[in-house]
Amino acid sequence: MNQNVVRYALTPKDLHAHIFQVELTLDNPNPLGQVFSLPNWIPGSYLIRDFSKHIVSINAQSCGKTIAIKKLDKNHWITQPCDSSITLQYELYAFDLSVRCAYLTNER
Repeated sequence: MNQNVVRYALTPKDLHAHIFQVELTLDNPNPLGQVFSLPNWIPGSYLIRDFSKHIVSINAQSCGKTIAIKKLDKNHWITQPCDSSITLQYELYAFDLSVRCAYLTNER
C-alpha cells in the first residue's frame, strides 16, 4: 500500500494585518491532478460555513517550480498533473473572534 504523508507548517506572516500562512506538502499526489479542499461544516453546527473566503492567496509548487492550481468551487482546488510531491501554500486572513474561525494579532 502506498502511504501518502502530508506535512503542515503554520507561519504568522503579518501580525498587524492578521495574516498567517499554511503550507502543506503531499508526497504522493494523484498523478492526474490533486484535489485539495477545506471543510465547510463544523460538527455540532447547523450552518454551512465558508472558511475559504478568508484565503488571501494560494499557490502550488512541485520540484521547486510553480504549477497551475484551479479553483473548482468555493472550497475545492485542483493542481495540474505532476509526478512529484506538491507543496501548497495559502495565506489566510485571521481576525474573527468567534469560536468557529481564526484570530491572529501581535497580542496573542
